Amino acid sequence: MAEFQAMTIIELGNMEMPFTYPITDPEGNIIEEVWDHGLRQLPAELKMLNFFKRTVHDKSDRVLFNVGNIKPSLFVTDSRVILFCQDYDKGDSQYSGNGSLILNALEHRKGKKRAAGKAFAGHIRYEWLLHVGYKKKVSFGTDEQILLIYQDNDQTTYKLELIFTKTTDAEALAHDILRRACNYRLTMTDTDSQNEKAVEAFKKYANGGRIDPSDDPKTKYSIVRLPYCYLAPGGKTFRPGTQKQESE
Repeated sequence: MAEFQAMTIIELGNMEMPFTYPITDPEGNIIEEVWDHGLRQLPAELKMLNFFKRTVHDKSDRVLFNVGNIKPSLFVTDSRVILFCQDYDKGDSQYSGNGSLILNALEHRKGKKRAAGKAFAGHIRYEWLLHVGYKKKVSFGTDEQILLIYQDNDQTTYKLELIFTKTTDAEALAHDILRRACNYRLTMTDTDSQNEKAVEAFKKYANGGRIDPSDDPKTKYSIVRLPYCYLAPGGKTFRPGTQKQESE
């Protein structure tokens, strides 16, 4: 399977990769999917977005990119978490990896905030989600943070770290994502064929179960690992309930 990064530059109106990245119309409006059940933009304000990769051969996470000078819109739906931004301000962010040439070109484009026909975007579908975590602002120098982890194969793990201003309650947001993800997995997966313990875990968090708090909230995430995940992007082969969604 080719390497997949959930965040990149997309072409507005490109309908070719609906599983991989959020699909938009030519004007840049994200197209709602059946199981989104609405596209409500959250008022959360991001300070920084960090994207990491680790393989079984790495001793630590590798930074793919940091984005600190754009303000993406955040959507949390009943089937995915979406980030989307068409405006790029000149600043000091560093980019590498998938889409880096486009991002760096946009970074140094003078006098323009919008790259016509393109946007920084991505989504993490709940069937891909393996971990959900959060950090609270507990002292000076700490922030409200969310951590979402997914895999694109058995040996490669990606981490999306969202750092918010203090106006965002990361703990409440993490539990909302976890609840929605587990509801989705219960609804879209044939639970009769799954391990009983996995189903019980999904039911626990779908019904308001809480993430165990970290023993060191200043430096460590409070985090939960879902029982299993589907590999991203996977397409229809690894997407539970796709046929059900398309038939409705």
